[in-house]
Amino acid sequence: MGKPIAKILIDNSEADECKMAKLIEVVVEEELNLPTMFYFYLSIIDDESGPWKNVDLSKFAPGKAVTISMGLDTEKELFKGEITAVDISFSSVPYIEVRGFDRLHRLQFGRKNRSFAEQKDSQIVSTIASEEGLSATADATTTVYPCLFQFNQTNYHFLLERARKIGYELMVDDKKLLFRKSQEDKSASISLNFGEDIFDFNVSLRTVRQGAVVETRGWDVTKMEEILGSGKAGDEISKMGGSQTGHAMATSAFKSAENTIVNENFVDKSEADTRAAAFYNETQQDFITGEGTYSGTEQIRVGTTIEITNLGDKFSGSYYVTGTTHVLNKKQYTTKFKVRKTGI
Repeated sequence: MGKPIAKILIDNSEADECKMAKLIEVVVEEELNLPTMFYFYLSIIDDESGPWKNVDLSKFAPGKAVTISMGLDTEKELFKGEITAVDISFSSVPYIEVRGFDRLHRLQFGRKNRSFAEQKDSQIVSTIASEEGLSATADATTTVYPCLFQFNQTNYHFLLERARKIGYELMVDDKKLLFRKSQEDKSASISLNFGEDIFDFNVSLRTVRQGAVVETRGWDVTKMEEILGSGKAGDEISKMGGSQTGHAMATSAFKSAENTIVNENFVDKSEADTRAAAFYNETQQDFITGEGTYSGTEQIRVGTTIEITNLGDKFSGSYYVTGTTHVLNKKQYTTKFKVRKTGI
């Protein structure tokens, strides 16, 4: 086990106030499709001139850019974002807590009523990213919508709704807005052997009661005919090394869970099929879930796949990371993680 080390940059400069001598604890929390949050605690006792230090907001004012690196013996970059809040405790153990988010939080300011005409989802993402001072990296989308309405929604909730309808994820990497397909089918970023690398991992398997067969129905107002789409076995993003999905297990044990999605204005059959497949995959996300703890590492990140071995034939294999909490103090650096698995 190495020595915990953290480096915090404020507006791209290393602040003396944030060095390990003053740092009580630093935490970075990630959750899929949510702004990543950070917070750190610093002593505010000024050893040279007496109380108080860092309470005038000259260093930690909202809007200042923050870069956090963590590691054991050697730190690696983990987070980029900006300060949004400060709490100060004038107590027997005085400290300042500095909090903030990655730049996905910018999309949560205000609500808009507007429409987008003759655009793809990927084009809309680029437009909104530009409004928020971000660039955009969007996986290609093909459907051109005659008109999409953003009705009294924040940019964040509007794009999250669009992502859910087509089975995409929404996140930010520094100043880049990412609108992408799930990465469940990618190679593992790290392999952990239970009993050797990790000693704390809990897993739950739940019956999937919705979405084994999905039918979508819409109406083509131009051709005056019904549009039908379907989502079913074979539309999985990945079985993650398993042979049986949650839908297949539930159907075998009980019965097939059939769902129909109506009252949506699909452009064509391709959009209807995409919506059905997205719902089919979404309903499998709670099939197998797990939580574990590992010594701190930047290799376990939201939106990546990890491998866990020595859990038996059924539960060993690939898992998709849906949440992490990186905690570093003077004594230790740990990474807690949440995962899901779609096949067994």
